[in-house]
Amino acid sequence: MNTLPNHPQAERNVLAAILREPRLLEFALNENLTAESFHTPDCKRIFAAMQSIHADGETADLVTLGIRLPGDMVAIAELEGSIATSANFDNWLKALRRDEAARMLARSLQTWETALADNPPQVGTVIDAMPEIEGAARAMLEGKNVPTLEAAAEEVAARLTAEPVIVPIFPPRTEGAEAMQFHPSEMMIIGARTGSGKTAFACGAVLEQLRAGLTVAYFCTESTSADILSRIVAQACGVSHFRVTQNNRIAQEVAQFHAQLDEIRRRYAHRLFIHGCENGLITSDTVRATLRRVKQEAGRVDVAVIDFLQGVKAPAALAGRTALEQTNFAVTAIHDLLSDQRIAGLVLAQFSRQAGAKDAGLPKCEWLRDSSLIEQMAYTVAFLYRENKTDAVTKFYSDKTRNQPPFCLDLTWNGVGYVSKPRFIPGANTPKGTRHETH
Repeated sequence: MNTLPNHPQAERNVLAAILREPRLLEFALNENLTAESFHTPDCKRIFAAMQSIHADGETADLVTLGIRLPGDMVAIAELEGSIATSANFDNWLKALRRDEAARMLARSLQTWETALADNPPQVGTVIDAMPEIEGAARAMLEGKNVPTLEAAAEEVAARLTAEPVIVPIFPPRTEGAEAMQFHPSEMMIIGARTGSGKTAFACGAVLEQLRAGLTVAYFCTESTSADILSRIVAQACGVSHFRVTQNNRIAQEVAQFHAQLDEIRRRYAHRLFIHGCENGLITSDTVRATLRRVKQEAGRVDVAVIDFLQGVKAPAALAGRTALEQTNFAVTAIHDLLSDQRIAGLVLAQFSRQAGAKDAGLPKCEWLRDSSLIEQMAYTVAFLYRENKTDAVTKFYSDKTRNQPPFCLDLTWNGVGYVSKPRFIPGANTPKGTRHETH
């Protein structure tokens, strides 16, 4: 076992970074790290103590660790004085997970060799054990937790007693708020033709989520951060972001827009994070790293908006593959990320060029571009549709729902975004589990 790969410095760096930033412990646990991920005995003990302290609702620091492990105070003090930071935390975690996966496989190989050396060889036993150990090693390598039946049952039981957490899309007391059931961990696909207002729809949803007290990360592959922020401001003040940048702009509207910009900047500076196209190519790794950074800064991420799916680039290894393969990779990666981090994902998607002949009727899942997995992976697939751009009413309807009833709404355009009809039913429209601010 001593000949197996291990990285003592990476182990110490992980522990030192957690001591410096205790919230990193939650990231490590979410990525399947355990005390067994550490090869060095003192590092193994320290991480186990950190995990125990965290489970007790305390913070793992020099004092709490010293009480739990008085014999390791020298090692803990050295870690506390280390210069290790969170900058390379991802790489250190990957090294530890890779080493543990290698040790898991090596231990299994030794067991299999013994079983095959029996007379007669225990071939069936070895074959039966292979998928289980392969799955466990792969889960460790990828940083995914595989829940037990007991853990899954506890989660279901908790849902039965807890207030349901519904992520808002529309304002309270509207038909849209009543119809939508959008939850953490779910990926909702919004499909529409180019120019149908997908981004405006998403920005309106983001504004409602911010007003509900949620933290939102917005990724846009086509517009800059300033452009997306301008659209959100426009939703809040009712003045088009186009109008305030025209030569014949009206001073009163500019002042109104500017005042709303200052208000959003003041109120949501620590809960709205925008990653626009000016920051370079957006990949699934970019999304994962940014969400990790946002969670470190804000303490949580509730919603991630991907605008738009087909603009998320595949890794370099898939550069020569088809558009279908690349988009399928992005869909799978985003789905897994949202599920792992319990983040609600609003993902905008385009139609294929071949979709939607005039007599084809309403858009459906197969109209979506460059992916055979969108419908399979999404919890909800919905469409924005109007037959002509001049139509007063836009249909917003579902073609697939998993955790909510099907819906069909008539939305109107108010000059900056989509509006759902009022539905004044006392107590029936405010999403539970959210904190809606006065505005």
